[in-house]
Amino acid sequence: MFAVWAVYGPDNQPVWYTLQPGNWTAYNRLSGPVYRTTGPYVGGRYSDGPPVVERQAGTATLTFTDPVTGTLQFSLDNASGTKAPCVP
Repeated sequence: MFAVWAVYGPDNQPVWYTLQPGNWTAYNRLSGPVYRTTGPYVGGRYSDGPPVVERQAGTATLTFTDPVTGTLQFSLDNASGTKAPCVP
């Protein structure tokens, strides 16, 4: 499984996070490192924008309560918390 989400950072710029690779620690629980990825505009050329940079920003656990609903617990850089429900 691969989880991805976008939020706005403290500078009001979009930030993309991915939970990968995750490990199933229970039949309904995925835990693993979270990476923050930045780079050039998708419609631009890689040579015209900033380089693609990926770094580990923290960890997260996604716990499913049923096949389509879950809770995300995270610790990223200087933020931590819980988001529920997470629905695709």
